[in-house]
Amino acid sequence: MVKSGLSDSVITAKIKRSKGNFDTTTGSLAKLKEVGVSDAIVIAMIGNPEAVKDGKNIILNNTLIDIKNVIEKNRVFVDCADDKAKQEILQILNRNGFSVVSELSGAELLVKLTSSSISRTMGIGGSIVMTNTEEVEMGKLAVYLLTEKEGKLVFSKEKRTTFPAKYLYTQAKNYMEDFIEALRKAEKKKN
Repeated sequence: MVKSGLSDSVITAKIKRSKGNFDTTTGSLAKLKEVGVSDAIVIAMIGNPEAVKDGKNIILNNTLIDIKNVIEKNRVFVDCADDKAKQEILQILNRNGFSVVSELSGAELLVKLTSSSISRTMGIGGSIVMTNTEEVEMGKLAVYLLTEKEGKLVFSKEKRTTFPAKYLYTQAKNYMEDFIEALRKAEKKKN
């Protein structure tokens, strides 16, 4: 797309809405820079939820499998760009006996939190109707069981309401608590 002369804004918009697997490993990013791909395009690729990260070239399979497959798996890599949301996720994982690893290659599970901004309009008042529009982040949490070349989806949660929690870290906390609860239920059924 770069070679065809499309602008950075057109290319980044396409990347943000694509389901493609973008190779964002260090070597691939260096090659993209060598051929003149802008930082804005590279950042959009890295931010795409389907991007392949350093350490383990995996394809994320979004067909849901049974959560019981992750019982006794405890090495987790967390992929989350929002610092406050990541801290919430890490605290919950640590409290529940998971071991957080710093590289994807050492993980059995991948916890991935992605988000998108939306405008939310709310009505205010009684006989006089006023509206207030604000930007909010809509989060989606996915947990993958990692194999040699694939991440298999075992848990996914996102709000599909027009009234999401205002802050992404609040959503991350709620979604992780839901994951822990689903995992506990699966453990009880197994025993």
